[in-house]
Amino acid sequence: MDENDIELALKAIITEISSIPAEEIKLDTKFEEDLNFDDLDTDAFVIEVKDKFSIDFTDKEISKATTFGRFFNLVKDKVDE
Repeated sequence: MDENDIELALKAIITEISSIPAEEIKLDTKFEEDLNFDDLDTDAFVIEVKDKFSIDFTDKEISKATTFGRFFNLVKDKVDE
């Protein structure tokens, strides 16, 4: 799976959870401040990503991934492993 596919898949999951159009999601988009993600939204997002990509995250990794760009890089690195 290439970077573009990963980005599009992540944006589609965010749009499904938040109804925010994919074109409005940028690398510097913050989950809490810009997307208004609460703990339940974050949990739903992480579960969907885990299922979609067959990967897992530590709580520490998730807590550091506060922007779309950081989460994208985290997923990209795990998919490449």
